[in-house]
Amino acid sequence: MKRYKLKNYQFVFIPKWKIEGYDNYYFTVDKVLFNSGTNRASKQVVRNCSRGYNLNGKFITLKKLKPLLLKIENKSKNIFDYIN
Repeated sequence: MKRYKLKNYQFVFIPKWKIEGYDNYYFTVDKVLFNSGTNRASKQVVRNCSRGYNLNGKFITLKKLKPLLLKIENKSKNIFDYIN
């Protein structure tokens, strides 16, 4: 029996929230910050007792980040919309 190794794999990150002023960054459905420019997920960072993220090399706290979030509308359609 021959075993095959999976060489190429790909993750699918579905955007849910985009960040105003930072076009490459968005939050996924799983609440993970993803940078589409580098194709990497970003981790939450703690600096001086403040939690936040590094966006384009600049640290932004969660308090300043929340007003910048804009919800992305789902572009996919339900299959049942096309039946009738």
